[in-house]
Amino acid sequence: MKFLSFSLLLVLSCFAYAADKTLDAEGLPEGSKLVDFGMRTVDLESGKLKGLVWLTDFVGVPPAGKSNSTPAPRKKALVMNFYANWCKPCLAEMPHLQKLHEKYGQKEVQFIGVNFRNENENPDAVLAETVKIMKEKKIAYPILFDRFTSRNQLVYMGSKAILPTVVIFDANGAIVKKLQGEKTQNIGEIEKVIDKLLGGK
Repeated sequence: MKFLSFSLLLVLSCFAYAADKTLDAEGLPEGSKLVDFGMRTVDLESGKLKGLVWLTDFVGVPPAGKSNSTPAPRKKALVMNFYANWCKPCLAEMPHLQKLHEKYGQKEVQFIGVNFRNENENPDAVLAETVKIMKEKKIAYPILFDRFTSRNQLVYMGSKAILPTVVIFDANGAIVKKLQGEKTQNIGEIEKVIDKLLGGK
């Protein structure tokens, strides 16, 4: 039953979020256009969720009719990191991503973290642990959180749901690099991709 539910979740994700894409075990490949989704940001002060953020707030083309009262400045690159609170390699790489955020955050590069939650995890408990982790590791880039489902993440990570996963988009919203598992530890490679997107700056 659990396998059937997971398979059904993947099918629904394909139709709802990437009807024109083929979702395989690895998720969207490099060269694909982003599949937009919105998630709430984690507010450190209140410990609650606040404003809704979409990927197209930063790169790519927002869909027609999309309402955003306070649009974010457009970026030359978006670095999206999928992680989980229980994933030790994920937590180990967060300070390194924070350093990259400090280095490139003022150079038109947006960093975001996306919390991946298992179906059997209590969302309130995961949120509380997320806030604790952000404070302990002094994470300043936005962490996005979805209380209801992880289907958005599976579009990018695929059925394997390998953690951590880093996806780098260019200004047009195309995936230029995707690193999964231990490959995300290659911070130098991430910097190389970012520098190229910034025109060698």
